[in-house]
Amino acid sequence: MIKRILTAFILISVALMSFSGCGDKSDNDLTSHDFIAMDTVFTISIGKIAVDSGTDDTDVFSECRKLTEEIDSVLSATDPDSDVFNLNSDINAFFDADPILIDVLSTALDISELTGGTYDPTVGQLTSLWNVKGGGPVPADDKIAYAVSRTGHSLISINDSSVVKSVTDVKVDLGGIGKGYAAQKIAEYLYDAGVSYGIISAGRTVGVFGEKPDGSSFKIGIADPFNSDGIVGYLYTESGFISVAGDYEQFFEENGKKYHHIIDPSTGYPSDSGLTSVAVISQNGAAADALSTALMVMGYDKGIAFYKDSSIPFEAIFIGIDGSVKTTDGLTEDRFEISPDYKVTTDNVSDTKTSESSVTAPDTSATSEE
Repeated sequence: MIKRILTAFILISVALMSFSGCGDKSDNDLTSHDFIAMDTVFTISIGKIAVDSGTDDTDVFSECRKLTEEIDSVLSATDPDSDVFNLNSDINAFFDADPILIDVLSTALDISELTGGTYDPTVGQLTSLWNVKGGGPVPADDKIAYAVSRTGHSLISINDSSVVKSVTDVKVDLGGIGKGYAAQKIAEYLYDAGVSYGIISAGRTVGVFGEKPDGSSFKIGIADPFNSDGIVGYLYTESGFISVAGDYEQFFEENGKKYHHIIDPSTGYPSDSGLTSVAVISQNGAAADALSTALMVMGYDKGIAFYKDSSIPFEAIFIGIDGSVKTTDGLTEDRFEISPDYKVTTDNVSDTKTSESSVTAPDTSATSEE
């Protein structure tokens, strides 16, 4: 299980912290607990709990797991008892939806509209058709075209506790936002429970909150998509969520070509934007998760244009298929430390709001280890 965590999209490195069991711990100790939910490994690591909170580590971890399983029971596309599964049946409307579904789907539809549909929660027909987890095969063109016609945020609307579909066979897939949402809800619970600081790892999303005893920032390592043992660089942050979308872990090959799981809703095919990975940093876990997918589909140029005009505050790291790495202007040197193996250059941009840095990988790391 530890290996699975370390080889996930995001590698966590927290300086000056030690991990302990559930006994007494010093100010610098973190207690860690992991479990499987939402098709990934969740790892919850927490510092001291306020003495007057009336709870302990065991209770807190149990509640985190319960909260995650509750979210999963609503958002799962494969559980026959879930709201999403039933919404995806051939019906025009789903009444008395769980508040979790309304909350997540409302956020997803808003982000889909903001991103011009590059993130879209209605890609369920397409993700099911491609069956990347099952190894394909590549679908027929006519089937892809039909699935695209059943994709679009405008095909779904929410009215109080009801979800209405304009065509019955629209399918919802909240896999690109659910884990970020869960990480945020766990962080909110831990904070309210009196936990001094902590880290939530949920697959390709990591959340951090609170103040470390030594006052230093959290140090988050971003995995190198071309080298499973490598690090592109380290993010330093006091709080927030980091989510990564990439083409290098979930894919299949057919006739010598790789087909990954991040589908461009407009074409129905895996995104072909020139990027292999995008990391997004936001104070909103659901937004970080969804925007990482959207930016993978947009590509760097459109992604930077979106960043300049976005009403959602975020920063991003773009890793190209050519090994280049570019960051948004908010990731200054004190917030993003480039690996010594990378060379930094600067792009010339006409808009003074953004001054992106470009990082080019050495030739030795330009080949993906698949």
